[in-house]
Amino acid sequence: MNILSKFLTPSRVLVVGFALLILFGTLLLTVLFEATSAFGTVGLSLGLTPDLTVIGKIAIIITITGRVGPLTLAFVLTQKKKNQANYKYLDERMLIG
Repeated sequence: MNILSKFLTPSRVLVVGFALLILFGTLLLTVLFEATSAFGTVGLSLGLTPDLTVIGKIAIIITITGRVGPLTLAFVLTQKKKNQANYKYLDERMLIG
């Protein structure tokens, strides 16, 4: 089973969409777009996200963290920047002619 189809079910998007609709009272398409964007970690917004309460913003952060994965997020945040390249130039004399 595809992981995306497992987590991004239409029922979950509709439940979150209707919860946002009840909380903010905006247009249905705007709310469904925001909910789908949050579940898909797309990063698109129609301007509803800045108006969210603290709880709404925390919910979106948790959604993105859960989608990316806690271990992946921890790995990215703890990586040290490497200054050395993973290659080295060869020193060889070439005969031409």
